[in-house]
Amino acid sequence: MAKRTKTLIAIIVAVLMLASLFILASCGEEEHDCIDSNNNNKCDICHTQMAPTGNENEETHDCVDINEDNTCDTCGNTLAKLLYTLKKDNTYEVSDYEGTPTEVVIPATYNNKSVTSIGDWAFYYCDSITSVTIPNSVRSIGENAFSCCKSLISVTIGNSVTSIGENAFSFCYSLTSVTIPNSVRSIGYEAFRSCYSLTSVTIPNSVTSIGSSAFRSCYRLVEVYNLSSLNIDKGSDNNGYVGYYAKDIYTSLNTPSKLSTDSNGYIIYTCGEEKILIGYVGNKTALTLPSDITSINDYAFEGCSSLTSVTIPDSVTSIGDYAFADCDSLTSVTIPNSVTSIGDEAFSCCYSLTSVTIPNSVTSIGDYAFSGCDSLTSVTIPNSVTSIGYGAFYYCTSLTSVTIPDSVASIGDYAFSGCDSLTSVTIPNSVTSIGEDAFACCYSLTSVTIGNSVTSIGDEAFYYCTSLTSITFEDTTDWYRTTSETDWQNKTSGTLVDVTNPTNNDELFVDNYYNYYWYKK
Repeated sequence: MAKRTKTLIAIIVAVLMLASLFILASCGEEEHDCIDSNNNNKCDICHTQMAPTGNENEETHDCVDINEDNTCDTCGNTLAKLLYTLKKDNTYEVSDYEGTPTEVVIPATYNNKSVTSIGDWAFYYCDSITSVTIPNSVRSIGENAFSCCKSLISVTIGNSVTSIGENAFSFCYSLTSVTIPNSVRSIGYEAFRSCYSLTSVTIPNSVTSIGSSAFRSCYRLVEVYNLSSLNIDKGSDNNGYVGYYAKDIYTSLNTPSKLSTDSNGYIIYTCGEEKILIGYVGNKTALTLPSDITSINDYAFEGCSSLTSVTIPDSVTSIGDYAFADCDSLTSVTIPNSVTSIGDEAFSCCYSLTSVTIPNSVTSIGDYAFSGCDSLTSVTIPNSVTSIGYGAFYYCTSLTSVTIPDSVASIGDYAFSGCDSLTSVTIPNSVTSIGEDAFACCYSLTSVTIGNSVTSIGDEAFYYCTSLTSITFEDTTDWYRTTSETDWQNKTSGTLVDVTNPTNNDELFVDNYYNYYWYKK
């Protein structure tokens, strides 16, 4: 009997061993999902080596660095080196940052205590950071906390934050995406000032105050979802300029956005037949803009320092203010005949721009439109142009010649001031006024011809034109000179000056460098 029992036990053991082998052989196939509850990168069932923890597990834990080796003790990810300050309520504040990671995930706990705030200036001028995730444990973001993080593109703010401090994200030029959670009650003074790349923002219903200038100079912020009770108006500087640059202000999240980014990186606002190019997030340096856009928005390419050339399609009718300002590598631009206006400072400080052709369709050149383009050697202004704005070519220091057409009625203040390579200029008969300092400090200017319709010459119009030796007035009658600005404005008195054949041209303008005003009765 005992012998039979032993035999039966042996058979059962053998069967169990075979079953175990079968189970082990099956592990790692499709019969089960590998589970790593021990976080040792091995399956708890079959012990198969697994890949490091993926995104699904990253979402189920907060990175914790108990060992302070800049490595998450749970998933092994490299962490930013954060410095902490223990607060009176026995929680921690992030007080400073050291490290190289471009993506910063702030942990919810440190030394087994909650991280509840981000201190003033904690990440100030951290140029390498591209994204930041702020955990739900954090209740406040301090003053200047992320100010001047110029590479910061996106920010995720946890849903316990109640206040965003003054200048918290100011001058984060690359910031394109930020979600303000429903917990936030106040947005501080200049909190998002000069976030040039921000195109859309939602103000949640929890917000009761927005500090002055909070969104000032957010030039591309064309779309605002206002869910709060605050009065936010288009074009208004109230409530921190949040609606100042807006094309649309919505009061419901159900309203679809009019913004889209195409596959080439162009951000386009579409409203009916209107398609406005708002900005560019691609990486090409030579651009041919989309053929169906109708206008280029203010500041669309402002500060794109890598842009070398741009071709504008003939569907475009206007180039906005500062559209290409500070594109200091831009050497050439093609403006089509469809464009009627060039905005203020549209190409200002494009230091490498050597030539530009302004088409016959353009009627106005804005203030400082080409100011500071000090590689620009020649400009032809077509006869369609009726006004040249204030400082339009201010300090284009390489400009040697300029042709002003008969269509121009006025030359604005400082229009060609500082063009110290300009040698001669003819003011056509269509021009009635020459603005203040219009040709001031044109040190190489030797000759000027003033058309017969000019009736006023602005204060110091030819100030410090030290090489000026030839001045010709087409109309030589009734020119007066006075030291009184009131007399000059009212044309009440002054000394009649003979401009027919002056014995010395210095008599006409040298004294005017400092204190003479010119007018024609």
